[in-house]
Amino acid sequence: MTARSPSILSMAVTSPQPVQVQRHVYNRAAGAYQPSTQTERFVRTIPFDWLLRATRLPGKATSIALGLWFLSGVRRSPMFRLTAEAVHLAGCSRSALYRGLTALENAGLIHVARRPGARPLITINTAPLPPEADGEIDPSILGDF
Repeated sequence: MTARSPSILSMAVTSPQPVQVQRHVYNRAAGAYQPSTQTERFVRTIPFDWLLRATRLPGKATSIALGLWFLSGVRRSPMFRLTAEAVHLAGCSRSALYRGLTALENAGLIHVARRPGARPLITINTAPLPPEADGEIDPSILGDF
């Protein structure tokens, strides 16, 4: 009698095992692909009051803000140049991106240095924000959250 391989149904019922993915990059000097040492991308902790103000802004400002924090985490700096990747991460058009940047800048969440013919330089304001006169949240409503 031959050993049977497990049926597709039995494989679907068992819990899947995590798949380890190894990324490779081409090394010109060696003339071959080698395992990458690049770490996983992640978004670092976003200050709650900063995020709360971003969510109150119109349009795609919140998704743009999250994309900016992501790029800041990837580049490991609160200051970076705006790239096409930011437009892709925000999931909006270029014009909506620039309207969102203006809204974020007017709210004091970011600073944008614009120069003709160059990509804007974004600086995320990581300093504590002054309290808002209107719409300040009372911490007691959050409970144990």
